[in-house]
Amino acid sequence: MAACSRELLPKKGTGNSVIWNWFGFDAADKTQTKPCCKICFKAVATGSSSTTNLFQHLRNKHPEEWEKCNRLRSENGSSSTPAKKQTTLPESFTNCVPYDKNGARWKAITEAIMFYIATDMLPIYSVEKRGFNHMLKVLDARYVVPSRKYFADVALPHLYNTTREKIRSELEEMQVYSATTDLWSSRTMQTYLSLMVHYINTNWTLRSICLQTAYFPDNHTGEIIAHGLKDALSSWGLSEERLVCMTTDSSTNIIKALKDNNWPSLQCFGHRLHNAIENGVKDPRIDRAIGVCKKAVSAFSYSWKKRRDMTEHQHNRIDVDTLRALTESKGPSILKDYEASGMLSETSRKLLIKIGVSAMVEQSGLYPCNDEKQMLAESVVTLFPSLKIKMEEENEGFVTQQLKIV
Repeated sequence: MAACSRELLPKKGTGNSVIWNWFGFDAADKTQTKPCCKICFKAVATGSSSTTNLFQHLRNKHPEEWEKCNRLRSENGSSSTPAKKQTTLPESFTNCVPYDKNGARWKAITEAIMFYIATDMLPIYSVEKRGFNHMLKVLDARYVVPSRKYFADVALPHLYNTTREKIRSELEEMQVYSATTDLWSSRTMQTYLSLMVHYINTNWTLRSICLQTAYFPDNHTGEIIAHGLKDALSSWGLSEERLVCMTTDSSTNIIKALKDNNWPSLQCFGHRLHNAIENGVKDPRIDRAIGVCKKAVSAFSYSWKKRRDMTEHQHNRIDVDTLRALTESKGPSILKDYEASGMLSETSRKLLIKIGVSAMVEQSGLYPCNDEKQMLAESVVTLFPSLKIKMEEENEGFVTQQLKIV
């Protein structure tokens, strides 16, 4: 086949194929029916709108260019956006039809909503709120939210029973366990009895599970509490013989309940430490000093002006004159630091904030007197070892009876 001239023109119209980067048309070929190779300038015969022969020529005659062509085809193929498919009429009707309430999709979404409410401890009436329903409508328009009554009477009991069976099967595998229990009152003064178990599973992982927080309206006598704890263990199929220890607070009724049940017991170290500290500071002088501090905290909590002024002091927005007035008597080292360098070091800045806040509290008439400050300082020094023990206990992350099991 005859060779082409060296002036090749690009393909007219839509030349979407990458092969046209290596082929063109002779200027004399007005109809563009004989493509020519831009490398060897040979004309290549092709069928109507077919590029197969062009690719074959590039592969046979110019292998290196063929590799480049293949890479370019791959890149274009991965970056190209697929054409949008027009929705058919049956699909349009399907997108408008709500999910079947017996279908897997509807059940999965409903269970997810119930899990969200239970895990984050939200009120069930959240499913009736406008914003929540709008969000679900945007996420999946075919899902219809069931009523609040459905979640309360069907979804919540189903989640509870499913979770209970899962925990129960896990408890059957444990060899021994310890427990903690406590009586506490809600904000509405309703009393509850809680029970937690702690054990090491077959994977040697320490597990703690709250089995119940049951409403407990009866009198809090040792006999009634003992009976309630027995019922709680029995409802979960837990044998009393496998109970290593039950940890409680120092309440006499709880201690008597465990003694009546003949269960091994241990009083919580943190609770006893708290009681010891409270009893240790029961002194009129300490109470008076702490009372002054509480008044200062309350004053700045309920006054937006005082809070604003304290914020300004904490951000160190103090002019030079105020700085001199504050530091001449209470912080001469700060003034010396400022006069020497024209700026404050980080240590001087922190000390200045303390002095400024103290002066503001003192001007409000809420600052402890010297005797009260001395009493507070001595109390802190006395309690510091206990506070250190308490901090280490809280950071340990284990309850007392768990340490006994290990």
